[in-house]
Amino acid sequence: MEKTRKNIMNSEEIRAIIEEKIRSECKKYGSFDAAHMHYYNIFFDIYNSLGSEFNSIKKKYPRYKQIEFIHSKGKLSDYYEIVIGNANQVRERYYNNLTKEADKQNEAYFEQMRIESEEKDRLEYEEKVRNGTNTPLDDFIAAGGFD
Repeated sequence: MEKTRKNIMNSEEIRAIIEEKIRSECKKYGSFDAAHMHYYNIFFDIYNSLGSEFNSIKKKYPRYKQIEFIHSKGKLSDYYEIVIGNANQVRERYYNNLTKEADKQNEAYFEQMRIESEEKDRLEYEEKVRNGTNTPLDDFIAAGGFD
């Protein structure tokens, strides 16, 4: 239910809920800004590359707000989940996505390596045929033997 409700809410509603939650924790952290910084630190700890990107932008534009940056990156719903206490779920989902992406890249790399190896073997066989140095074993392998 909460996930469906979150998907239906627009960014202004999400931001209002975030602000309300953080205002309720001002006493715990000392101030509104300190409470926000606590959650920003958690967010940027998870999304480390976004933290680096934000810091480089912040040097050029000191008045640029973290919440605006998070919203521009389409991660407002993740920040919302962190604020309501689901930081571990966000972290787990993020690392699962990273793992899936790395697996896809590895599969693509190994497929490319396999194709290059097959092409190299084919060229070597064609060279042997042209030179007349191919053996019956070479012919058998080229015909798909041992597969």
